[in-house]
Amino acid sequence: MITFAESIASKEQALRRGDVIGSSIPLIPGESVNCVYAAIPVVFGEDFATYEESTPPTVMVWHLPLQENEAKFVEQNGWSMFEDILVAEKP
Repeated sequence: MITFAESIASKEQALRRGDVIGSSIPLIPGESVNCVYAAIPVVFGEDFATYEESTPPTVMVWHLPLQENEAKFVEQNGWSMFEDILVAEKP
């Protein structure tokens, strides 16, 4: 996960909602997840999503671990459909 975080930081561009970042190797040894999905923190109120006291404002982003097939689903069907399924299934 440190390597993942360093990779994101080196790009000097924030992840946006619906972004999928992947790797050919598992992010966590022994687990099948090799991608991360950027989502808004829906469990918390809207006040939590953006911290306005910094310049520029800080947007909170969840990083959800995905398996390769889930990442392909997002790529093929879009993040909106993926999030609709998450809401319906409440995993």
